[in-house]
Amino acid sequence: MSINSKKRLCFGLVILFCMIALALIAASVATDNWVVSEPKRLAGDSYTGMISFGLFHGSKDLNRNVVKKQATELWIVCSSNHGYCGWSTLASKDQRQNMIDNAFKNGTKLQVEQFRNNQTVLEVIENQGMFPYSMWITTLVMAGLGILWGVVSIVFAFINVSTRPIRTITGPIGLYLWNSLASFFTLLSGIIFTVLYLTTLQKNILEQSDLNNKWSSDGNSRLGYSFWFLIAAVICYLINIVIVLLSGVRCQGLNRKTSMNDATIDGVMMY
Repeated sequence: MSINSKKRLCFGLVILFCMIALALIAASVATDNWVVSEPKRLAGDSYTGMISFGLFHGSKDLNRNVVKKQATELWIVCSSNHGYCGWSTLASKDQRQNMIDNAFKNGTKLQVEQFRNNQTVLEVIENQGMFPYSMWITTLVMAGLGILWGVVSIVFAFINVSTRPIRTITGPIGLYLWNSLASFFTLLSGIIFTVLYLTTLQKNILEQSDLNNKWSSDGNSRLGYSFWFLIAAVICYLINIVIVLLSGVRCQGLNRKTSMNDATIDGVMMY
């Protein structure tokens, strides 16, 4: 295989895996299956529900043992002022926002008046089915940066296919960098959400009204396919790094320029 053919194949595969990675991240963010839970009712009737949600939206069905009907829409509602997010099935956006504000006030009231189990106000709020806004927004931002650097990698891969890059950063070295950054930020997004899941979501993803009706999701949740799409995207970016590494392709434009300069210097010295 000629050097040009090897080069085109190498960077063509980089473009392909970058596109796959971008599609996986986009699907991950857009789908409602980051966490799946089968909450149980602790009232002796052994009812089991089904809840799944993504970063913005989800569905909840706590009546599937009783009557067959369509699952209720579930919305992720966040308050940057209070620093927390929660779930709501209310139809109106204003009603959902008011629910978050009221939950925070109720949590504060419980902590001040009752001092139940010596819990802090944040623990009381989290036990009502709320989770930190900072971790939610950071998960989104990191996933967005994973997409951004993936797009940059595609652009520079096209440059390498169609031209001979003169600058090192636009050649294979740049592809190492762009794919490394894309994989790092995408993996960081997954790590942050994993921490959020292990510290909060795994314990409770139910609204206060569901908790009052003796429902519990503690220990009945798992990470869904939307989350694993994100991890698959990381693998695609890492595959690109391996492809460039194993291809042996170098920045020929830079090498050629260096050789020409050396030849010029030799000629001057000879003269």
